[in-house]
Amino acid sequence: MANRLRKFFCRYWKTMTVAGIILYACLLREPRFSLPTLMHGDKWMHMLAYALLGAMAWWDSTSSGNSGWRRATIAIMFPIIYGGIIEWLQELWFYPRTGDWIDWAADTIGVLIGCTITIVVHTIKKRK
Repeated sequence: MANRLRKFFCRYWKTMTVAGIILYACLLREPRFSLPTLMHGDKWMHMLAYALLGAMAWWDSTSSGNSGWRRATIAIMFPIIYGGIIEWLQELWFYPRTGDWIDWAADTIGVLIGCTITIVVHTIKKRK
């Protein structure tokens, strides 16, 4: 069991690092940075962060030799569920932060964008 856990952490350390940074940023009581002044800037930040998480999860899953449903489950479902859990935690325990289902939708869109970009890059890389 310990050996499997060690292998998992070695394979997915980049994904877990991005997930940890997202968790830290989302659970801060008062963010020490200002969001862009774009319309719906916080939604764009959610999409960007989760695009990176989805890309890292897909890349790490591909590098680990996973294929098909296993890769899709790890690289797509984990970040989407993770985003939902963070929104739920914000709503329940991290006042003044609030959980927002639109943020979760932005997270999901970001994951799909990140995975799509990584698939395209990986396909181009394999052809060369």
